[in-house]
Amino acid sequence: MNHTPNHTDRLLDVDTLGQMEIFRFRGKTGVPATCGVTIEQDGNQVTVTLTELPDNLGMSVTNQFDFIANLIYRKRLKGYDANRISWIEHYLETVRSTEYGENTKCQTWDRVKLQFDGNEFYFPQWQYWKVEPIQS
Repeated sequence: MNHTPNHTDRLLDVDTLGQMEIFRFRGKTGVPATCGVTIEQDGNQVTVTLTELPDNLGMSVTNQFDFIANLIYRKRLKGYDANRISWIEHYLETVRSTEYGENTKCQTWDRVKLQFDGNEFYFPQWQYWKVEPIQS
C-alpha cells in the first residue's frame, strides 16, 4: 500500500499522539509553569487538551489559556488549519457546584473557543462540558 503523507503527518509527532506530555514553559508573567498537554487527531481534526497539574507553581491554565495555546501552536501545530483545532481545559481535581451538589470535589473538562487572527489565538471563552465527581 502506497501512503502519501498528508499535511498533518508532518506536524504531529505520532509517538506522543494521545499521550499526556508535561509541558514546561515560562508563563506570561515570566514565572516558570507546567501543564499537561494531550494532542489527539481524528482525520483532519485535532483536539488539544491542556491539563492543570497539582504541582504547577506558576499561573493556572485558566489564567493563561490563550498564551499556552499559542506556544503549543507554534511548537507543534504551526501551519495547521486553526479552524480544525479544538481546545479543552482539564482539571484533575477541583471543587465546583455541579448537578452532584454544592462544592463537589470533581474532575472537569471545559471546551474553550479561541479567536484566531491568522497568527495568534486570543479571547478564550469557556463552555462547560463534562464533570466527574471524585469519590473520597
